Amino acid sequence: MRSIRYIFLVLALMLTAASCNPFATSTIVGIIKTENGGTDWQFRNTVEGENAGNLNDLRFSSIRFAPDNSEVLYAGSYDGGLFQSATSGNSWKRILSRIGVYDIAINTFNPAELFVGGFFADHGKVLTSKDGGKSWVEIYNEESTGNAVRAIALNPTNPQNMIIGLSSGAVNASTDSGITWKSLLTFNDKINQIVWTT
Repeated sequence: MRSIRYIFLVLALMLTAASCNPFATSTIVGIIKTENGGTDWQFRNTVEGENAGNLNDLRFSSIRFAPDNSEVLYAGSYDGGLFQSATSGNSWKRILSRIGVYDIAINTFNPAELFVGGFFADHGKVLTSKDGGKSWVEIYNEESTGNAVRAIALNPTNPQNMIIGLSSGAVNASTDSGITWKSLLTFNDKINQIVWTT
């Protein structure tokens, strides 16, 4: 049985600020990590590279480990795009900007192939990268406005098959890695998560 090495949380914590006003608060958001099963936690919000800084002012939606390397992980932000860490979250670099990222999927057979579902220019989008985030291609654009792609899942045994869920409750599917899409069904509420298991 594999032991748990790290646990990550994506969060927005409300902490009381040091202020004369007893009702003053400051919002700390970002990524927090434990290496000892939850006894101690540390923020891991350092961004390196050309967009150096931190993640403190961003709201995060999802976090995923690369299936072949637990040191590599991806974090999606509603307002900051997609970030990658090759150091177990100790530092990050932005690999996709502008789009608000709601969910991330990774091809287990080819971990360099990434998919993100999100929202940009008032439309739901799905983008894919085949080179670990160096370049991106749009494979889905929702026609209706205000309708984000909130969830995305790949078939674990055949990653060409994928399902996405939208804010409207629509569930759409592709059997050819996003070249074509069809509607599966529609619920009366937004789709928050899709889990596809064998």
